[in-house]
Amino acid sequence: MSSCAIASLLRVALLASLLAFFETAIAGSIGSGPYADNCVLYLRHVRHVKLPQKDLTTWGAKRSIINSEKAKKGRVAIIEIPSGKYKQYGHVALVVDVDDDGKKKSITIEEANYPSPGYWRRKVEGSKMSDLEKKLNIRGYYKP
Repeated sequence: MSSCAIASLLRVALLASLLAFFETAIAGSIGSGPYADNCVLYLRHVRHVKLPQKDLTTWGAKRSIINSEKAKKGRVAIIEIPSGKYKQYGHVALVVDVDDDGKKKSITIEEANYPSPGYWRRKVEGSKMSDLEKKLNIRGYYKP
């Protein structure tokens, strides 16, 4: 088997595992670049979000900036990583779209370094906003 064929098989396997990881979420890579390995620095320097000027390395620090419980475009989703070696760090992502009207609801976030280095977009859809937030492990929002 050629190296190109092996690389293609590995890409397919990675995509299948990502889709399983995100369950019903629509997910995809939107590229890479500066701060692709740091969610906080990505928001500060690439997306130009005005986060508090404090160390947001830990889950506790990220959780401490929650000042809203409502998903809204432009807010920062504060995301818990429920297990594994990155649990202590938590995660942040930019809310880029919210559809809270009608029966079908959705939240779309853009982020860096989750589930792996790079820039990512995830969208979850369903009938209840609280269920969508649970799927994404969102524990609250920061309103800049």
